[in-house]
Amino acid sequence: MIVVDGRPVAPDAAHTVLDACRTAGAHVPTLCHDARVEPRGHCRACLVDVDGRLVPACTTPAHDGQRIATDTPALAAYRRDLCELMLAESAPRGAAAALCAATGADGTRYPPRARDGRADDSHPYLRFDLEACIKCRLCVQVCEDVQGQFVYAFAGRGEGAHLSWGDGVRFADTDCVACGACASACPSGAIDDVDRRRATSTAGLRTVRTTCGYCGVGCQLDVRTDGTDVVQIDGTRAASVNAGHLCVKGRYAHRFVGHPDRLTTPLVRRGGRRDAPLVPAGWDEALDLVARKMDEHRGKVAALSSSRCTNEENYLLQKWLRAGLATHNVDCCARVCHGPTAAGMRRVLGTGAATNSLADIAHADVILVSGSNATVGHPVTGARIKQAVLRGARLIVIDPRRTELAAIADAHLQLRPGSNVALLNSLACALFDLALENRAFLAARTTGAAELRAFVAQYAPERAEALTGVPAALVRRAAALWGNAERPYQAHGLGMTEHFQGSESVMLLCNLSLLVGGFGREGVGVNPLRGQNNVQGAADMGCQPDLLTGYADPADPAVRERFTRVWGRPLPTDRGLTIPKMYRAAARGDVRALFILGEDVVQTDPAAHVDPAFAALDFIVVQEIFLSKTAERADVVLPGACFFEKDGTFTNGERRIQRVRKVVEPPPGARADWQILCELMARTGLPQPFAHPSDVMDEIAQVAPPFAGVSFARLEGDGLQWPVPDAAHPGTGILHAQAFPVGKAVLPQVQYVPSPVLANAGGEAAYPLRLVTGRVLEHYNCGTMTRRTDAVRLVAHDALEIHPDDARALGVVDGAPVRVVSAYGEARAHAALTEAVAPGTCFLSFHFPETGTNDVTSDIVDRVADCPEYKLTPVRVEPIR
Repeated sequence: MIVVDGRPVAPDAAHTVLDACRTAGAHVPTLCHDARVEPRGHCRACLVDVDGRLVPACTTPAHDGQRIATDTPALAAYRRDLCELMLAESAPRGAAAALCAATGADGTRYPPRARDGRADDSHPYLRFDLEACIKCRLCVQVCEDVQGQFVYAFAGRGEGAHLSWGDGVRFADTDCVACGACASACPSGAIDDVDRRRATSTAGLRTVRTTCGYCGVGCQLDVRTDGTDVVQIDGTRAASVNAGHLCVKGRYAHRFVGHPDRLTTPLVRRGGRRDAPLVPAGWDEALDLVARKMDEHRGKVAALSSSRCTNEENYLLQKWLRAGLATHNVDCCARVCHGPTAAGMRRVLGTGAATNSLADIAHADVILVSGSNATVGHPVTGARIKQAVLRGARLIVIDPRRTELAAIADAHLQLRPGSNVALLNSLACALFDLALENRAFLAARTTGAAELRAFVAQYAPERAEALTGVPAALVRRAAALWGNAERPYQAHGLGMTEHFQGSESVMLLCNLSLLVGGFGREGVGVNPLRGQNNVQGAADMGCQPDLLTGYADPADPAVRERFTRVWGRPLPTDRGLTIPKMYRAAARGDVRALFILGEDVVQTDPAAHVDPAFAALDFIVVQEIFLSKTAERADVVLPGACFFEKDGTFTNGERRIQRVRKVVEPPPGARADWQILCELMARTGLPQPFAHPSDVMDEIAQVAPPFAGVSFARLEGDGLQWPVPDAAHPGTGILHAQAFPVGKAVLPQVQYVPSPVLANAGGEAAYPLRLVTGRVLEHYNCGTMTRRTDAVRLVAHDALEIHPDDARALGVVDGAPVRVVSAYGEARAHAALTEAVAPGTCFLSFHFPETGTNDVTSDIVDRVADCPEYKLTPVRVEPIR
């Protein structure tokens, strides 16, 4: 037994002496201690008496028999002396200043020493006052060990030691990614941020835990509010998803909430003319008009749901379309991102969602990241991967760009855009050649291994190199790493899915994990990195034409009976349309009215799809928080609420259902989206009994067996990972532990087929470069929210990344304006010369509407799931003189 100030503590309850003290309820001051990093004992504030010796509590192991004292005259004298030294060298604020005050230190014991008087306010978010620095080095540690960024160092020795980020360099010009971990950890106020300074001067703040509304990681936020505005955000330290860590968007990109551009009244075009202006209208007028027009076009209506909205709102939208308007014509943006993931994984495994948890990254010994710039698109997950690599995990990256993860990978397979299938078959061939397949697993849980071996022989790395551009030796090296892994973990993104053969690429990713037995246990699996905050949830809720809530088959009589019983209406019998098919049907006149919930498809979807459809539609409704490019073309605009302004749930990429809690009220005149949908349902003859989103979740549990055990009460804390089949079930972190839903998985054989876009484009002479589109760290999708924050001070426009050799041949200068031309249209951006892209490849983001990125992309879609091919468009680049 350990004894702390006379109180017993069981030895197995404590790893360190500090743990034992806290378990006993004893207060021990700390300054450089942070649960996110290993303790190093730099500050010496946590010294306690252990068996008569003063030792640092944070680094001293706890063991049976220790007698610990935390409050003795000697400790009190030591702590005061420590603080006197601190005050002689610095002018701390925050926790360090509070400790000094508590010990009675006043800075008079020792003569003042020279202080580091530097200050830096160059960054949009972070602030530095190094006179307050106590040299605890916690900022260095969290930057390295939490974010993996290595921005800070201590220069000099002894009294001359000081925090540095490069001599004479403004902080805004460093490689900082503005995650804010340093500011959240700094105990002295030397590193601060604009929101913390604002919070310090604001009285009466309360903290609300909610879920981030940006990417699909689903970080938990502790939001401080004065009741009318979001003042400051920290990550929730106890959350398993992010353990207190956040990215620049989750922590700082919240000023859009009270932005003057927010929609606060419905807008309508009166007179039934598309060229009439949008003018303010009352809610009754707008809702009555929407209900009348949707009723008028019954049989020819369709709807797009929103991954930015809650599960409950997505559920209501698809219920309205099916039970109220008698059509399966409802789809979501999963179609244009991870629709191929769901289709491919369902075909091979039986379930189209992540098999494991994000926390499993820490247990993997080899990580394969395919088609994902994770540190940009999913920054907290990207940081997890960097942490794993720093601890010794091996990393393989498949990506046409030299991303941040590719730069630290053991093997970077920098393939030509569009050659995914050939490369994945080549890796499978190399695994067989090296005899690294897991024969016991293949025999027990798969069929078709011998047939696959024979099939992939045609993709031997030496042959496939001509298709992929990846050296055969590098493919074999990657296969050896993967095949020798004990815990092989896969994460993939849109670089795998947004292709003509996207679904088939995902099927081959499943092959790679099946071949090495990488399913059903900790640290393994196939795990899509979902792009938007609730893209998983939108699909889960049935916002897709061929599947109902919980992925139920509408053709199954038992399913139809269950939904009919709960909804009180029969299910429609039409087949329903995917998003690309909706556009084509609209252009033909077969869809006349389109309802769009929180999506800016004019900016994010290919113009080759959207423009003909919008020109032909009779009636367009957009429910939004800003007047987006899509809203500008609508007949009715309904002002909704952002994620800080409503209650509900989101489901992240690891199938974790988490609470969304209202932090502030919507702007006067705007309404929560679930309330707007209930109003429309009532006006079209389908009144709903719901008084709160929790009531909607209760109905979801009735109709969908995977969510039968889910309720708001059970989602407190870390939420639940579906399936949750009953109210006593703890949730499912690992799928397929014993078997796949399909029984034995059939190893698919997929022949590589070059995308038709390469043939349609007029040849390499006309369009010699292959364009890939995607995101940058500082912005989110179409930029509706982030462009209304100080993120625009970090990145002010989209940039075309192009290799210096290509730029030189074209007469393109770094930073100069260029025209990007394809067979479908053109975009304009500024050139950014970089060797991150290979010669012959270029990259363009799509966050700023003036760029017109998706005016360039093609009308080609994945041949299984109808996902647009955003990751391959032949283009030429021209300097704008």
